[in-house]
Amino acid sequence: MKKILFVPRKKDWIEDPKNADVGVGSPGTLQERMGVEAVLTLDFTGKFNIDKGGYIYVFPGHGTAGSDTVHWVKEGENLLTAKEVAELTAERFPNCSDVSIKVYACHSSEGGFNSFANQFAQAFRPVGDAYDVTIYGYRGSVTTGRKVIGVGELANSTPESITRLRNMRNLETKALMFPDIPKDYTGPAGSVKQGANHRWSKVAKPLYASRASEARDKVAVVNAVKGTVGKRYVGL
Repeated sequence: MKKILFVPRKKDWIEDPKNADVGVGSPGTLQERMGVEAVLTLDFTGKFNIDKGGYIYVFPGHGTAGSDTVHWVKEGENLLTAKEVAELTAERFPNCSDVSIKVYACHSSEGGFNSFANQFAQAFRPVGDAYDVTIYGYRGSVTTGRKVIGVGELANSTPESITRLRNMRNLETKALMFPDIPKDYTGPAGSVKQGANHRWSKVAKPLYASRASEARDKVAVVNAVKGTVGKRYVGL
C-alpha cells in the first residue's frame, strides 16, 4: 500500500451528522478526494501497511499558523494537540524506511518551532527497531478535494485583486470578511491557471496561491536504528 490517509478520530464520530464538516465528508469521500488506497481511523489498531517510497497523509483537523492544536467542525471545539496526533500515528507505524508523513492541515508548517508539523515531529516516536521518516507540513489553507480553476477563481487571485482585498480589509464594514494577507505576497504561482485541476493552497479564502504540493515544506527527518533516535530539522 503506497498511499494512506490517517484520520485520528473514530469512524463513527466522523460520520455522525452533528460532526459534519463542509468540504471534508465521510471516510469514503475523503478517500476519493485525496486519491489514497485507504482511509484509516482510530478504529484501526494494527500497523500501517506502507512500504519504501510510500507516504501517509495525517489529517488531524483545521489548523492555524504557529499553533500546536487543531480543531474539527468549530474552532475551539474537538481539539487535538500535535503531541496527541504524533503519538496516535506512532502507535501504528511499522519498521520501514524512506517513508513520508504529510501533516495535511492548514498552515501546519507555519510558525517555525511552534508550527503544528514541527511539534508533531518533536513528539513522533514509533515503537520499532528501525525507521526513516521525512515529515512535511503545509503553508496556507489547503483543500481536501481537487478543484478546477475557473474564471472567477483566477480573477480573485490576481495581484490586482490582492490590492483590492487589502484595501477592503481596511474598511470597518469589511474588516471581518477577509483575513490578513501576508505583506510579501504578490500573486499566485504559475500553476493557478484557468482549467487547472488540483488540490490547492489558498493564502486567504478567495485567493488561490498554488497547488497544495507546491506549498509543502519539509520540517524534519526522523530516523532510528535499534532504538537510537536521530532528528534532522529543516528550515527552523
